[in-house]
Amino acid sequence: MLSKKEVAITVKTGNAVVPPDSLVVTGYEVSGTVTSDKEPITGVTFIVFGTKKPEKPLMGCDQSHVSGFSTTSPELKNKVIICHVVSDTSGRFSFPCLPSGKYVVIPHYKGAQNIKFDVQPPLLEFAVEHDSVALPTPFQVKGFSVSGRVLWSKDGKPMAKATILMKNKVVAVTQTDGTFHLDSMRAGTYLLSVKADDVLFKETEVKVTPKSPVLDDIFPDSYKVCGKVKPSSQSTQVQSRDVQFVKKESGTVHNVKVESASGDFCTFIAPGVYHASVPVTAEERNKGLQ
Repeated sequence: MLSKKEVAITVKTGNAVVPPDSLVVTGYEVSGTVTSDKEPITGVTFIVFGTKKPEKPLMGCDQSHVSGFSTTSPELKNKVIICHVVSDTSGRFSFPCLPSGKYVVIPHYKGAQNIKFDVQPPLLEFAVEHDSVALPTPFQVKGFSVSGRVLWSKDGKPMAKATILMKNKVVAVTQTDGTFHLDSMRAGTYLLSVKADDVLFKETEVKVTPKSPVLDDIFPDSYKVCGKVKPSSQSTQVQSRDVQFVKKESGTVHNVKVESASGDFCTFIAPGVYHASVPVTAEERNKGLQ
């Protein structure tokens, strides 16, 4: 890239001489790409390090602070941050005007809700001489973190200490705000299970990609309901009787059997308005049992 796009020269009756330093190459373009399973990834920051700060700001390269970035890589000893750029929708990034010299570029991505990408290689060394440079090694997202949230109900309060499982293996536990994070994920479809006290969840199929690392909210499919059936007289047996829940909206019937002689029972039912009753036989009804 030239320091000036043009210079004015006046030619009259003889040869003309271009003034010294009128056309100076200030730098060359360095470009690369970032993908995941052959899909371009946008929004990945690439930070370039050099041996010294440039005397003037580099065109098309952001020199502001990169939020959340830190590194202790030994390859960066005695090097300083020059500037950074961000990959576009095609997964391409470009430093438009780097002066000749030796550099190191590091990928960095930390998105919404602390989503972290594992981008490989973790750094790449290159040199700029007197021509543009296309980095020979493409960067690839090998893994990324996925976040989700468990609520007590749709649009309800967050559920803390819920256990997240994949293939019957515990992979996360929700925090006080109901969120959880899954690290080193690859793009694909997974079956997610959630366990918590006094509620049941349906197994959820989730599709995750680097472009959609935030899962839909998860909430219980049914809730624990407990009660007690009291006999009207000492001669009335309550054990092995059914308690019947009829859902008002649909008429769906859910039965639960009283397992204890004390009449205590518990079951799990889906959200809704129900009418609960203990069915009695015609013979019992004729004897006055309601």
